[in-house]
Amino acid sequence: MDKQTSKSNITVTKEYQITQPESEDAYGIPKSDWDRLRNKIELIRPLRIPVWSSIAFLFFGISGTALLTILTLPEVSETRHTICWLVFAVSLVVGLFSLIIDHQQRKGQMDTKNEILDDMKHLETKHGRKQ
Repeated sequence: MDKQTSKSNITVTKEYQITQPESEDAYGIPKSDWDRLRNKIELIRPLRIPVWSSIAFLFFGISGTALLTILTLPEVSETRHTICWLVFAVSLVVGLFSLIIDHQQRKGQMDTKNEILDDMKHLETKHGRKQ
């Protein structure tokens, strides 16, 4: 039996239309101004007055005082004893939440700074500036 092979050419075409981007204003900036801006951004630090951590340590102090009261003073009444435990627990929880908020706030500030610096590095490499 003879094997018959047939060759067929398949041609697939697809057209693409490339659109032109809209023109926009661009600002030429001297290298000295760019470097000055970069240096100012690099000097950004989290707030020097740590509001949330101060609040946290205030509540930790209240919590510690309540615990010390529970452990050292004689029980006057069951109600006052329960109130001391409640003050201890609530102030401890509020203190912990305040520390968490403080940590997230500081991290968010530093992440924003780092994102801006990364964008600046990208622009520098895009325009051929060596690091």
